[in-house]
Amino acid sequence: MAACDQMPQRMDPPAQTPAPPAKPQVATPRPTPAPPPAASVRTLDEYKRVVATRVNDANSERIHRGQLQALLRAVVVLEFRVDRNGGIQSVRTLRAPEREAETIAAASLRRAGPFPAPPAHLLQSGVAQITETWLFQDSGHFQLRTLAEGQLGAR
Repeated sequence: MAACDQMPQRMDPPAQTPAPPAKPQVATPRPTPAPPPAASVRTLDEYKRVVATRVNDANSERIHRGQLQALLRAVVVLEFRVDRNGGIQSVRTLRAPEREAETIAAASLRRAGPFPAPPAHLLQSGVAQITETWLFQDSGHFQLRTLAEGQLGAR
């Protein structure tokens, strides 16, 4: 009976083990689908404008808005070939006064691909050959000559 005279002991609930932290979900990058063919394009200059617009859209954080400064930091000229499916087949540097600007220009081009498929009448040996010029500000932002808004002080 001595056991009955004692105060009941308080029982704490069993300690709960914390749930393991949730694994971070990593988004699997999906390849950018090729846009529809540029069927309404009649000339290489029109197709070049389609390509330049896609480069701008894919690199909006690097695009300079408005007129460019009078004296540019760098002018990079790339020649590239777009295959019948819109893929970039090759890139060749024709002019690059500095390595950093050349690297940014080439990366911005590749980031924008694949491009709309060029119309068959623009293909020579299965590719459309394009030359584009990247105009760099001191800030590292650029405009493509095809879409450039002009330069300050230009008449």
